[in-house]
Amino acid sequence: MTWDYAGAKGGLGRLLEWLHDSLKDLGAQVSVGSPHTTKDYKPLLPCTASFGEHWLFSILLPFVLQRWIDTHKITHLILPGGPGGVMLLRKPKRCTVIVYIDHTYAQQSRYVPGQKWKRIFTPLEHRTYTMADQLLSVSQDTTKAVKVYYGFDANTIIPIGCDAIDQKPKEKKLCVYVGRLMSRKGTSELLQSWKEVKVSYPDARLVIIGDGPLRSIIAKDNSITWHPALSHEEVLQMLGKAQMCLCPFYLEGHSLVCSESQRCGTAVVGFDADGIRCQIDQERSGILTPLGDVHSFARAIVQLLADEDATVQMGTYAQRHISSHFSTTKAVARLQEVFDFS
Repeated sequence: MTWDYAGAKGGLGRLLEWLHDSLKDLGAQVSVGSPHTTKDYKPLLPCTASFGEHWLFSILLPFVLQRWIDTHKITHLILPGGPGGVMLLRKPKRCTVIVYIDHTYAQQSRYVPGQKWKRIFTPLEHRTYTMADQLLSVSQDTTKAVKVYYGFDANTIIPIGCDAIDQKPKEKKLCVYVGRLMSRKGTSELLQSWKEVKVSYPDARLVIIGDGPLRSIIAKDNSITWHPALSHEEVLQMLGKAQMCLCPFYLEGHSLVCSESQRCGTAVVGFDADGIRCQIDQERSGILTPLGDVHSFARAIVQLLADEDATVQMGTYAQRHISSHFSTTKAVARLQEVFDFS
């Protein structure tokens, strides 16, 4: 159940899409309670996803949730927790409540520039976790944050399954960024770093895939190509032929861009941030740099551009690493344990 189930669109949408499809493959009957969806939709609230977002959805939910659960004979209620998720104000009866946590408001207020004010939402987030029968998280970093900042154990870690795909020939000096253009994704830091990279490699190219509130800061630059949106297949193709993927993110739950880059056999340069560090084997599958340090980030990019063979080797190792730790088989097996399917 979520305020906006629009399919594989954005990180949370991709996460919920994978969860939905995996549960169905395991034999579960899945109903989606959301104002906006095309899959297994069971009407829940008349408000649209674009109006009020998850806050309006959370406020109205107590008035209709129990009837919806009873009508559709729901045994397990799965909610996305944290930023963009559902705040549970009253615990429903006659079903098991599971909160699936990507990242938390405590992390967002601590690490993302200009977002300290979001700590005001942590009491509501804490209340939601107190009403959960089980907490699931997408990464070791999120599990640690839930324990440290909220005092709860979210022991079951279930990221999206990620299997290797065939490697593509690399294009020299091609770097790719995929993500929303916003402060949490380090858009400004990316562009500052890129200016330093061009001093050493004027012929380097940067492809930016994504849109968002910081789109206006993308300067007219012959070295930068901007795509507001591409299909998932096109994104994978671009990641596959890149020499490296750039992830200057301040906070993630389990970065899909980071894992899919490695899935394609592409090395990653990223900030040493929650949701990134748990995926990178330092100096083997990628390079982590201090959070927010644009100069270190630029130096890491230059280091990999200077040694094409080492970068290819790093990408090959990254593909093996991500497949062994985050395979679809392992992720689905974890789901089966949680829901005790037989």
